[in-house]
Amino acid sequence: MLGPNGSGKTTLFNLIIGKIFPDEGQIVFNNEVIHNLQIHKRSLRGLSLLEQHKGLFGNMTAEENLYSILELHMKDKEKIHDRVNLLLDYFDIGYLKKSKANSLSGGEYKRCSILQRICNPTVSTLLLDEPMAALDPLAIESLKKFIIELKNIGLSILITDHNFYAIQSILDYAYLIKDGQILVEGTPEKISNDENAIKYYLGSNFRI
Repeated sequence: MLGPNGSGKTTLFNLIIGKIFPDEGQIVFNNEVIHNLQIHKRSLRGLSLLEQHKGLFGNMTAEENLYSILELHMKDKEKIHDRVNLLLDYFDIGYLKKSKANSLSGGEYKRCSILQRICNPTVSTLLLDEPMAALDPLAIESLKKFIIELKNIGLSILITDHNFYAIQSILDYAYLIKDGQILVEGTPEKISNDENAIKYYLGSNFRI
């Protein structure tokens, strides 16, 4: 979900998860109308949102942050610890296990925050609001690889961003919105060559 700041990307995410309710229209998820459901019921359907400026418990380690969610769904402490280690090792961030969340770099914090979200076993669709914001180029590349790994394990991922250049390489399909309306949709190639996308969003100097 692409678009400049203020175009309605975060508002749309808040509508999807139930923080706000639509004045008209419907929200349909997996062929079920969900716009009248409360947040926790939408979560049970498989939706989870990672907001731009929120995530982990700062004074807890990466291990403790994952454990705190897993223990809501699992009773066996040994199995919880095994699951934590599996997740951290599978995504190559086992070295952060004992690190406090408030000491992590921006990219490390994002990855741990995403892992915390998928500790909920019902999650099938992950909404990431501006996940690349305030990250340096190396951290962005690392996070993109991380997102591809999430896709490879079967998660559906919807990303909002205002920087098409930063994320175009991992997109299967994109919607470009302007003032709350879809301006153009399609593959990254279609977006990058669309006259309206260039005029209102990418700029005339845009080059792949």
